[in-house]
Amino acid sequence: MSHTKIGVGAVAVALGIGAAVTPTPAVAAPAESGARMFVYTDPADPKNTRVTIEGVYPMLQADAVGYLNNIYTGKQPGGMEYRVVADDNGEGDTGRVTRWIAGNGSFDGYRLEATPEGIHHMFIFYVPTSLLNEDDSFTDGDDELYAKATFVDADGGRRTQISNVVNGRF
Repeated sequence: MSHTKIGVGAVAVALGIGAAVTPTPAVAAPAESGARMFVYTDPADPKNTRVTIEGVYPMLQADAVGYLNNIYTGKQPGGMEYRVVADDNGEGDTGRVTRWIAGNGSFDGYRLEATPEGIHHMFIFYVPTSLLNEDDSFTDGDDELYAKATFVDADGGRRTQISNVVNGRF
């Protein structure tokens, strides 16, 4: 019986040593959770890139109307925060571009509205292409980017969606 315990202990020690020696695989961007990002660098103007981020926060339309109608009732107005993030295997992800839009209005290139599916958001903006170069594209290959779209309600509550990862040379 003690032989069996030693065998099990030896296996546990061997597994523990193996786990300590085996490198942990790199973690990629957080899992996609409702937002979508599209990036388009115009060949006629490669110094500027159009970024589109959109999504829906699922809820009843009546709840979405309530959030948007009350967005100015807190200490600070709520709104949308959009961040384009460099995907550096989850350990060094850094923000490349951040845009904040207070309130519930819509304008050319931006929409925040209550729909039967919930709160729909969409933002199209332009940035210098160099801001999206998160790696040295000439030596490291493609840049990997994803977006965080965060709805901030009147009480400061935050709901964040993660987009797909976009690969390219920026």
